[in-house]
Amino acid sequence: MLTRYDELLCHQTVETFDSVATSAREWTERIWFSAHDTSGEYQLIAGFGHYPNRNIMDAFVCFVIGGKTQYCVRASRVLRPGFDHVRVGPISYEVVEPLKRLRLSIAENDHGLSGEIDFIAAMPPHEEDAQFNRTRGRVLEHVKRYIQVGRPSGWISACGKRVTVDGETWRAERDHS
Repeated sequence: MLTRYDELLCHQTVETFDSVATSAREWTERIWFSAHDTSGEYQLIAGFGHYPNRNIMDAFVCFVIGGKTQYCVRASRVLRPGFDHVRVGPISYEVVEPLKRLRLSIAENDHGLSGEIDFIAAMPPHEEDAQFNRTRGRVLEHVKRYIQVGRPSGWISACGKRVTVDGETWRAERDHS
């Protein structure tokens, strides 16, 4: 299936971008994002999983207030035909400026958690060494990731309580594997 990414001159296999170079059912690509205020009162964690060989994309957002109250949204969807956008239920992820600015959005939903937070890089991403694990001739893991720290900006609302997220009093981290 052709996607908008197939217009770009960056293919690394002869396949279209909706296919990966292995038929392994376990093949996964993930995005993880965390933000917290420096007082320790608020923490936000979000992630997306992309499973092309299972035709699934899932996402979650968890917001903790005071280390006691937790609000969560989890969602899953069929990957195709919407392969070329990172949106699962009310949760979406947008690359505003590659490797510099990203946006996490949580639309209004039945769980009472919503918001829009931009990740603004504080430094270039750090590319980690690949991790490789083989047992009895079968590759169990072949993962490469990059991590990055930044400053978040935006807002989050949990059951009507709106919290401003600013880069002066909040920190953020992300991982892409």
